Formats: sequence, C-alpha cells, structure tokens
Amino acid sequence: MRKNYMIILLLIQAMVLQAYDITSTSFVHDFAGQTLNTSDFTWSTEPDYLPITLVQDDSLIISETGTSWEKINLNFTDSLDISENPYIEIIAKSTVDSTYKLQILDTQGGSSYSQFSIDFIGDGELHTYLVDVSKSWADLTRINQIRFLYDDQETNRGEIVIKKLSMGVEPTSIEIDSEESPSLPTDRPRVIVGDKYGYGYSVLTSDRNLLRGGAIWLWRAKFLNDPSQFEYAFQDDYYQTLSDSGVNFIRLCVYTQSNDWGGGTNYNDQEEVDFLLKHTDSVVNFASKYGMYVLLNYHDVGKYTGEYGDKDAPTMGYLKDFWDIFAPRYKNRTHVFYEPVNEPAFGSSNFKGAMLDSMYYMYDYIKEMAPETHQSLLCITGAVSKSWDSESMVDAVGRFTATYQDSVDWTNASIAFHPYVTTEKDYPSDPIKDVMKDYAVLNTEANFPCDETIKSQVLDPDKQCQTVDGELFITETMEKLGVSWNFHKVNGWDRFNQNFSLVLKDAREKGYIWFGEEMQTFYFSLHAENGSIIPDVDSITKIPGSTMNFEAIAAEGYEFLNWSGDATSSSQQIVITLNEQNIDLTANFGIEPTEYNLTTTAVPTDGGSVSPSGSTVYDEGTEVTIIALSADGYQFDGWTGIDETKDTVTVIMEADLNVSANFSIVNSIHHYSSQGKIELFPNPLDVGKSLKIGLEGFENETNATISIMDISGRVAYSTNIQMQDLASQRVSIPLGGISAGMYMVIVRSNKKMINQRLIVR
Repeated sequence: MRKNYMIILLLIQAMVLQAYDITSTSFVHDFAGQTLNTSDFTWSTEPDYLPITLVQDDSLIISETGTSWEKINLNFTDSLDISENPYIEIIAKSTVDSTYKLQILDTQGGSSYSQFSIDFIGDGELHTYLVDVSKSWADLTRINQIRFLYDDQETNRGEIVIKKLSMGVEPTSIEIDSEESPSLPTDRPRVIVGDKYGYGYSVLTSDRNLLRGGAIWLWRAKFLNDPSQFEYAFQDDYYQTLSDSGVNFIRLCVYTQSNDWGGGTNYNDQEEVDFLLKHTDSVVNFASKYGMYVLLNYHDVGKYTGEYGDKDAPTMGYLKDFWDIFAPRYKNRTHVFYEPVNEPAFGSSNFKGAMLDSMYYMYDYIKEMAPETHQSLLCITGAVSKSWDSESMVDAVGRFTATYQDSVDWTNASIAFHPYVTTEKDYPSDPIKDVMKDYAVLNTEANFPCDETIKSQVLDPDKQCQTVDGELFITETMEKLGVSWNFHKVNGWDRFNQNFSLVLKDAREKGYIWFGEEMQTFYFSLHAENGSIIPDVDSITKIPGSTMNFEAIAAEGYEFLNWSGDATSSSQQIVITLNEQNIDLTANFGIEPTEYNLTTTAVPTDGGSVSPSGSTVYDEGTEVTIIALSADGYQFDGWTGIDETKDTVTVIMEADLNVSANFSIVNSIHHYSSQGKIELFPNPLDVGKSLKIGLEGFENETNATISIMDISGRVAYSTNIQMQDLASQRVSIPLGGISAGMYMVIVRSNKKMINQRLIVR
C-alpha cells in the first residue's frame, strides 16, 4: 500500500505544480521550492528499494526498512553534462549517524559508474555533503542515473530528510591550510637505497643501517570517541622507550575516509584536517627529537582499484585528497618518507592491470608535490605467496616494472611488502631475495608467528602471521637478509610493552639483537677469489658467543671447494661462532670441471640391458665401465658408438658419448623345443675355473654332447658324455682355455636339446 500511495502522490504533484529546470550543465532540485517532474526523472519503487515519501513541505524522506539490499534509483530521461563542474551537493539532515553509498552512473555511455560514501551526521541538523565526481578512475563527464545504496541491517539508520540535491554546480570553495611543516635541526638526513649484506637492496638509514621499528595508528573515529587511546603520541616517555628498545623507525598509519570502520575525514573540512595534522605533527616532531624516521602511510585495505575492481571499492579520489594535504606538508622533513597505499589487493596474483596503473599514477602524483621524498610502492601482501595463491611478489613486481620500469626513479623508491603467510606449508625467503637483487625492498608490516607458544603471549594477536625460512620470528629472517622491517601490533603502551618485548627476547636468545650494552662489534676479513661470500660484511654488532651464517657462491665456471682461515669446512654454508673480535675467513674455489653425457641403449630393447643405463653425466676424464647383458634367447653382437667387441668395456669421458648395445636372437638354438632344464654353477664363472652342469628331463638317456659356443657362433668347447642316467649326474668341465665373455652352453641328446647362457669373467 505504501508504495502505491507514493506513486499516486508523485503523479498528482507532477500535474499541479511547476517543474524545475534541467540544463546541459546543471541540475538543481530544491524540495522546498519546486517539485518532481516525472517526465524528467523517476524514483524507482520496485521491491527491495528503499521507500521514500514526499511530505507537505516537499522534503524527501528516506525511512528505515528491513530489506537486505536497499537502494533508491534516480533515472534521468537525458544524460547531464558535468564535464565543467563535476560536483554533486546534497543538503540533508539525519536522526542517526548513517552511511550510504552514492553511485553516479552513465549507462548511456558504456555503463561507467563511480561510487562514494556519504556519512550522514545524525544530530538532526541540516548539513552539506559534497562529492567530486572527478575523483574517480571512471572519468565520467555525463550522468543519467543516481543511486543511494544501504546494506547494513545491524545499524539503526533512522530517517534522512533530503532538502536539496544539486548536480553539475560549482561548489563553495574551502581553503585548507596546507602550509609546510617546519624542519627541525634534529631531522635525520633522508633514507637511502643500499645493499647491507650482499643479498640485495633495502631502504637504509642515512648511515647505512637497517630501519627497525613499530607502528602508530592514527584512527580519527576511535580517538574522537576515546581520546585517551592516542595520548601516547604526545608523550616524551613513549618515544624515549621506543628509542631505548632499539626502534629507529615509525610507520604512522593514518586511517582515513574510505575505511569500513566509519568516521572518515572530510578533506574539505578545515576542522577535520586540522585534527589529522595536529596528531601527525606530534609524531613527526617527536620522532625527529629521538633520531627516528617516519613512514607516512595512507592506511586502508584493498580499496584502491576504483571502478576497475570491487564495485564497492571507494575511488582513488580519497587517496588524492589525502596526499594533496600531506605530500606538500612534509616534503622538506627529511626524516619523513611516504608509503602511498596500504595493501591495495590481497595476494600477489591480484596485483595487475588497472590497479597497477593506479599505483603508478599515485607515485607520479605524489612525486610532483614532493620530488625529493622517498616512496615505498605497491605494498604487496602475501609477498612470499600463500596456500591459496601460487604467485609471489616476484610476479607482482614483474608486471609493474614491465610497464613502469623506466618511469620510476628507483634510486629514491622501493617496493613495500608484507610477508603474511599461512601455516599449511613452509615459506622460503627466495621471492624477497629475487626482487631485492634489482629493487630496494622494505618490510613495512609484520606480525607474530602462528606458533601457539608465542601467539598465546601476544596482546591482540592478528589472524595473519609469519614464519619464513623456518625461523620463528620474521625479524630474524629480515636481519639475515639485510631488509629493514616494521612490526604492526606494537602501537601504544600496552601493545608495545607486551609484544615488542617478545621480539627483543627472541633476538637476544638467538644473537641477532641489534643494540644493547652487552653487544660487541666483530670485524671480518673475507676473501673469495673466483666467487663471493654472503653476507659481504665488514663488521657486525652482536652478543659474544652468538653465531653468524656465511654462504659461498661460486662465480660462473668455478665450483666451491672449502673454507679456510679461522674456520674450516667443506660445506658451502658455514656457521661462525663469534668469540674472537677479528675473524679471517676464505672461501676457496676451483675451476668447475667440464661435464659430458653418456647415453646407453639396448637394441632391440627386449634383447638385453646395458649398465649404466639411460643418460648419465660424468666429469671430464672419468673412467666408466659399460656392460652389455643379453636376455634369454638373445646374444650380444657388438657396440655402436664405440669400437669394441667385448660385452664389457671401459671408456674415458672426453666428449659426449652415445652408445648402443646390439643384440640378436640365437636362431640355431632357439628353434628347438626345450623340455628339460640345465643348471650351470657357478654362473658367472671366473676364467680358468671348472664349470659344473646339472640336468633335468634326460631320464633314461645315457649319451649326450655338450658344446660351448661364443657369441659369434664359434664352438669354444665340445665333449661327449656317457652315463647310466644323465639326469642323476653332475658333469664337471675344465674350461681353462676359454677367455672372458658371453657363451651359450648347449646339451644335445638323441631326443632333445636345451641351452643356457654362461658368463665368463
């Protein structure tokens, strides 16, 4: 009934009241002074659409319903041109805080659309909400449809009264204070791209040390409700504690407008922008005072694909709004660098296409405003792959650099990654090492291992975790590789005191700790002619008695032989115990021998076998014995590929060798029907020994001829035997005159003949 009543009301008002104007550049409907004209647009009234009501003062009221996926459709008869003034303005009041998604569509121009969030303030007062349609990758210049969508049934959205809707009009200009943050004498010099241990490049401090640190979360909605959650960001003691714990690096995660958690920042509101700047300035200045670096991060999750990804994803406009304020403000704070996005997609295989184009666009956009500030790009989560994603950061970076390799200044940019894994398999650090050979990498977010003995001790544990290279803590992996790192769940007093102490405990127990009074500097003299040693380090500061791993890498054409010096081993990897302050170590390499391939086959394949069989690789000069063994009913005829006639030969590998053993059927014997059995022992028979022959199936026979024939058919031995009963006797034959080789023993009586193969060696 309510929907029918609404349609009747719309039609009546359309007939009796004057319609508003629609021009090519603007559309304004003010419900206080004009009315709907259904020939120009219509409100959808289909099932599951939000009901609307026009009341006596002509306001549009959106009231609560219980449907699962609710929306309002405003359809225009003709598209409106918004190319000159791409803005939509809504004046409305609401009884509760509520968020609607606003979709702007051009279905006549290829079904393009943009989507934005409208966070209605629930104080019952009229407020102005402004949307810049140009802040989107859809590049809309015309509009023929507007949608309001609401999908959260758990929240009481109350009632929204829309008093005015304006399209394609110039908004009131709001001046936002974006003056530069003044530098301090304590600001550290800018970060650099450097190779710390020989595995490849990372982002390092100006004095070539690793960045090691934790996060601070700036979450406006939470801190407005409970300001005490962020008090630590204004306390000297907090930064002193970080510094005392070896932290030299803060990742400042700014949760902003498009977060699912609500309460985002309106960058056209000076008061809201000032809130962010006040808190950010505090972190930046305290970090300077205590000699730390700050990585400024726009912190959202999987929301940067604009109109090319998830239809619910906010547009790139949020990113541009944020960096319009922050990039120029901190561009001259040399200890501050930027991470344009956080985790724009889940799993490396999702880093492709339009999303990568968006990531480069933001790099270039920020670089125009802050050309000297280092940027850490992409922020690849699942960097070493996951159980459900076979790709790694190697694949994602490869796709990005295939297009933008020459467009990015890699001397002042890096690849951000998060090595989150699952527990279903072991994850090696190979993808990290593969990327850092060519590009600087930075581990901007990490958490704690899935191991229950550790996880149970972590305050506010994350669902994601890390265990890479079999090491319990990701910090150990990063320290060995020479990659700067940052822990996420260590923000605030409680999390830092509880969680970061677990990191320090593991580092001290395993000896990879990077600071402390008990530490000692050890100096290395490493030598590796015709190869290299990883890590290639001159000195390292560790606890005495801890260990250091080295690996020898041979140059092309050489092979590793052994270690010599203060430690010896024939293993390519060696573990050094740090007891002596000066350590001399040499990796020795020799010329890698030339290898040749020996391939053997039997012809025909059922005629016999060859040992070694198939294809085998040997070093140059290796002696290899090749043996041909014929099958029953076959005889060895000789070799192809080598000039030999014996069934056992020895060759010296001086080139690739392809050898065939040739066999043929023993026709002179095989056509007889064998109805008995002959036993030869021993078989094989050593040269010069006697052969014993036992017979079965010769009952009642007293005469037979025994012949021994070589593979050419020549009779090498023959004798006649006479016995009362051949089957009950064993005959011993002296074969001192027969040389090594393969033979056929043939026993022929008046009634039958049998044969058996004999090998003499």
